[in-house]
This record gives sequence, C-alpha cells and structure tokens, in this order.
Amino acid sequence: MTPVGPAARRRKQRRVHANVSNLGSWRDRVKRYYEAFDKVVGTLKNIGMIAVGVWAYVYAWGGRSHTSFHFAEANSEVIKLTVSTEAPKLKPAYLREFCMSFGKLQIEDVQLRLVSDNVDHTWAVVQPGEPAVVRLTVDRLRGRCRAKVLSEQTDRFTKGEILSDVATGQATVTIFVQESNDKGTERHCLKQVVPTKALETFIDNYLPAHIPAKTSCDQIPKKISCDQMFGKTSC
Repeated sequence: MTPVGPAARRRKQRRVHANVSNLGSWRDRVKRYYEAFDKVVGTLKNIGMIAVGVWAYVYAWGGRSHTSFHFAEANSEVIKLTVSTEAPKLKPAYLREFCMSFGKLQIEDVQLRLVSDNVDHTWAVVQPGEPAVVRLTVDRLRGRCRAKVLSEQTDRFTKGEILSDVATGQATVTIFVQESNDKGTERHCLKQVVPTKALETFIDNYLPAHIPAKTSCDQIPKKISCDQMFGKTSC
C-alpha cells in the first residue's frame, strides 16, 4: 500500500468538505423552491376564493327572479294557489294584484284579494326556494249583463243560469307580479286556466241567490277585463 502523505490527506479532506457543502446547498435550493411554490399556490387559492366571492355577491344582487304558480284547490270561501320563484337568495318576487276571468261562463271579471292574518302584508312577498300558499277570495261575484233582455228576464244572468254551465266552463286566474329585476312600477302577469267545475262551491257561495230585474247594466259602457282593471293594456 502506498503511504498517504499529509498533502494528499489535506486534498482528500477538502474534497469531502466540498461534497458536503454542495449537498447542503442543494438541499437549501430544494427547500427554497418548495417554499416559493407554496406561496404561489396560496396566492392562486386566495385569488380563486376572491373570484368565487365576487361572483356569489354579483349573482345574489344581480340575478333575475322567475315566478310561477299553479292552482292548488278551492272551497266555498277561498281559492288556493302555490306560488314559487327561482332566483338568488336576495331576489324575492312581489305579488301585486290578482284577477279572475270566466271565459264563456257568464260571470264578470273580478278582482281577487289576499286572505291572511299577517297585517304587514309580507305574505305578498315570495322568497326564492320557499314556495308560498296564497289564499284568495272576493267580495262578490256578479253575472254579466245580457246583450238583449227578453220579457220577464233580469238584465243580468242569474245564478241558476250560470251554475247550469259551470261543469264545462273554464276560468283564468291572473297574477300581476313584480320580479326582482323589474324597474319602478313595472310588472308582468302570470296566467293559469282552471276548470270552473273545480270552483263550483266558490262560485255558488259568492253569486247572489236573487237579483233585481234591473241592475246597473244600462250604466256600464263596456265590460271591464282583468287587463284593464289594473291599467294594463296587454298581458
């Protein structure tokens, strides 16, 4: 074996120290790389969360509502509708007016009113995702005026005449709705056709059993429709 001199041992020690130093420097570089990578990932996550938050805020305040309803049932006192709206949570719909027309059944169009124990009228507000059961009633129903009155006939159609056709008639329920995206007093209407057979007890209850031979028909220039009742020209 060749003896190793002091100079050779010093060279070997310097090589070992250099290798150890290089190893430490490599580990430091790897550590710094992952620290920088974590910062980038964290920044991207924060940006993503901010973007999601901004989108949710804009949707909550800027989204549109879409309201619909269907006839549920009727009894002698009230008509029940189920009303729902699809919209962001902060975008309710407002039910403004209600009306019902009777097609070929000889009853005048009539304004419906809400029935509720809630005196602050918040039941006229439909929250998104929370379908509301709306109960409607009338003060009275009234037969239409006859185009031509024959001898011994009343000037309006009687309750008996109307009820004889109720099994085959159709009524239209109209709701005037103010959606969350409607401006000012702008509103639009929703309609549903209901068989008058389903309203028979309601009609029977609110039509007067007896009417005088002559009423106010000669004082009414023309029939007032649901659309005209609230200043609407079309629906």
